[in-house]
Amino acid sequence: MEVEGGYSYVNYACVGESMQELYGHEAWRREKLGKLKREYDPENCFGIYAPIGYGKKEQD
Repeated sequence: MEVEGGYSYVNYACVGESMQELYGHEAWRREKLGKLKREYDPENCFGIYAPIGYGKKEQD
């Protein structure tokens, strides 16, 4: 099934999606998410399943 716009709804994501597939291809969107991640989750407590890639435990 092809998703319109090329994005995945995160609640339906499987383990293999890239950051771009999960959060969008636009650089501004990833920058905004990274800023929020650094502010609200610097220890990466919520980055196990679909990590943004920022914080002390960096993941891509």
